[in-house]
This record gives sequence, C-alpha cells and structure tokens, in this order.
Amino acid sequence: LGLGCYAAREGLRVLVVDANPKVEWHCTYCTWLLELDSSWIQGLQRPGGAEVFDLRYDSTVMIGPDGERIQLGRGYGRLNSSAIRSSMISALKAGQGELVEGVVSQVEHGEGYTQVKTTQGQTRRAKCVVDASGHYTSQLDLCAGPHRRWQCFVGETLRCRQPHGYDLGTAVIFDWRLAHEGEDGVPPTFAYVLPMDEYTLMVEETVLMADEKVPLDAIQARLEGRKKLMGLEGAEVVGEPERCSFPMGGAVPVRTQQLVGFGA
Repeated sequence: LGLGCYAAREGLRVLVVDANPKVEWHCTYCTWLLELDSSWIQGLQRPGGAEVFDLRYDSTVMIGPDGERIQLGRGYGRLNSSAIRSSMISALKAGQGELVEGVVSQVEHGEGYTQVKTTQGQTRRAKCVVDASGHYTSQLDLCAGPHRRWQCFVGETLRCRQPHGYDLGTAVIFDWRLAHEGEDGVPPTFAYVLPMDEYTLMVEETVLMADEKVPLDAIQARLEGRKKLMGLEGAEVVGEPERCSFPMGGAVPVRTQQLVGFGA
C-alpha cells in the first residue's frame, strides 16, 4: 500500500490488489522518531489531524541482564497505524490509484508487459507488476539463500491499580533481565515496555530470532515471569493480547526476473 501510494503521488497509474482491503492493521508497530518525522508519510497527514505517532518518547533505554540501564540517545514512537493506513488510501485514490479486493492467482509475462489474474476473476495488465507478499509469495523465483528464521512475541496492555512508576517520556527498548527460573527450552527473550499513562503500559516479550517458530504459550509464560519481575502480576489485561510469529531473513528474489519483489 505504501509503495502504491507513493507511486500514485508521483503520477503513475497504480492498482493495489489486497486480499482484505477493509481490514485494519492490528499489530503494534514502533520505530525511531527520526525515521518518519518530516518524511513523506508525515506529509500525508492533514493539518490538525492525527499524527503519525500516537505515542512519542523523547528518550529510550536498554536494561542489561544485570539491571544496568543504558541510555540509547534517540526518540522512539508507536505508529498510529489506523491514521497512516487511512491517509495512504486517500492519497492513492487522489492520484491515479485504485485499491481492489483480490488475490493474484496467475502471472503471465509478455514483451513489455505483465498480466495478472485474480481469484475473483479479474484480469489486469501493467508494464510493471510488484509482488509485495513477502515470504509467502508463490510467484517469485528466489535465489539460493540462508534458511528463513522467525521472530515471535506476545504483548499485553496492562492497567495497574497503582501508578506503575515508569517514566512516561522513556521507552524501554530492550529489557534483558532474566524473567524465568530454570531451563524451559525457550531461546533468550527480552521485553519492550511502553508507558501509555500513569496507570497503563504495554509489555511485549520477544524472541528476537529463532531457527523455528517458538510456541507462543511458552513466550506467554515468560511474559508472566516478566510481569512478576516488574511488580505487575496483579495488573488487568486490557483488550486482546498480541500473539504473533513472522519470518525473518531467508532467500531474496532473483533480480533479473520480470516480476519485482518488494517488502518482507
């Protein structure tokens, strides 16, 4: 969607095919403030409207295994996914862009064009077709490359009975303190801690990289240990927990093919 939006803003005719175009982005995404402040994505937001970041932190800290706190010296923020998605769709449609529901089932290449067919029965032709389905592509030829690995996490928004004591202007990017006892067969985990107000914060227990998917129930057990370590075992869980595994790394698309690969 982002690539299509940008291309439409540059004057290209664009068609974005999305399996679920009406479904909101539901995961929590964060990045450094400097990555998006003053960027073209920030420029999509209407004056006086929603901001790119719905939570901003002027400082960030890492907590080492021994409890040492290391200041990272950069601002951090949680993306306002709903606002970003909405502004991208608006900009796509304001340009020469179209967003349609569908799944590409067949790709055929000709001289100077590529034709795609969807499971909904549509046939479209373009000079350039981009496959942004990432690791789950069935259309791209891939180079011989490294084994695909996995990042896995479980996150909860917690509402505390008493003030949690975390600085509202600081995001904890890595809390590497040991949050469990004994050997449980789970790779090392760390926590993100994002204070939202005096009584509310998000805690996410994460396996940064593993050869195979890590059972999310095992990470949930680590999260329970983290909450105990933080003195938050009695906090109320607000909303649905985030439980996710997604692929990292692996083989890259062959550069000389007519179909273009983009995204993770």
